[in-house]
Amino acid sequence: MRCSNCGNELEPGDAFCINCGEKVKKRDPEPPAPVRQEEVAPQRAKETPREEASYSGGDLYPPVGVFKFIGIFILMSIPIVNLFIIVKSAFGRNVNPSLRNFMRAMILFIIISGVLFVLSWTYIAPYIEDMLVWITG
Repeated sequence: MRCSNCGNELEPGDAFCINCGEKVKKRDPEPPAPVRQEEVAPQRAKETPREEASYSGGDLYPPVGVFKFIGIFILMSIPIVNLFIIVKSAFGRNVNPSLRNFMRAMILFIIISGVLFVLSWTYIAPYIEDMLVWITG
């Protein structure tokens, strides 16, 4: 006998499955009904038009279009506006989930870039100073 939840092999007197903890339902053992070959017909996948298969998420959060992303990139080139857009879109309410995830990724990118910039200048600045002293002689 097998567990109805996980398919683990059960011992005849088990009350619970050892693998998943599911309670064993006591049934009279029935032999499986024989399946005749002519009764089983292969099912074909339903072909759907390309428009239906592309998006079926409803109208609550439609996919963010290319032009909206382009507009966001243009607005993000303005220094103070970009911070407002990133914070509002990343942590605001009623924001499209794909846009929210994109803005959260942008925040991580900005933080990682800033850390790498500071680390690189702490190690590169002494060499630049030495080169300037050598050039000006």
